[in-house]
Amino acid sequence: MQKRRVMLLTAVLVMAATVGCGSGRIFNEKIVISSYKELEIGSDSDDIEAEVWKTLLENCVVEEYPQEELDALREELETQYGYAAYYKGMTASELIEEKHGMTVVELAKEQLRKEYAIDLIAEKEGLTLSQEEYEQRLAEKAEESGIAEPKEYESMFGQGELEQMFLEERVFDFLMESRKK
Repeated sequence: MQKRRVMLLTAVLVMAATVGCGSGRIFNEKIVISSYKELEIGSDSDDIEAEVWKTLLENCVVEEYPQEELDALREELETQYGYAAYYKGMTASELIEEKHGMTVVELAKEQLRKEYAIDLIAEKEGLTLSQEEYEQRLAEKAEESGIAEPKEYESMFGQGELEQMFLEERVFDFLMESRKK
């Protein structure tokens, strides 16, 4: 089996505090990206994106999560999963455990860890999302979803959520461009 080598940033995140700043995040000086790590992914991998994120997250450490962010995300997850859980006769927590094999708090921590890693890699590598790129990605997502008007798509998720999603895509593109052939 031929292997693909993907250069991944190994992030060591030391969270003492974070301060929200518009759509970005200001981290204290203790947060560093320590090194690059080679990841071998079989060429027959069905979901290379999932493998890249999984490996990146396995190499990220967050020593302390800001309680306010953790609580807000936990509540958001319980609300999101609550609707589906209701129709299955379950609680949101039970559905999350069934679907992800972890508690709602563990899932919230995993999602925050990914968000922190994305923000940190973007900051370290100077990856930004211009207004033009935002609008282009917004139009593409709206079209993929069968929505004629990009602003309608934006209103469904909110600009902040979409900016984070598009930044995640930008970071993933960077990681894939960094791969060795």
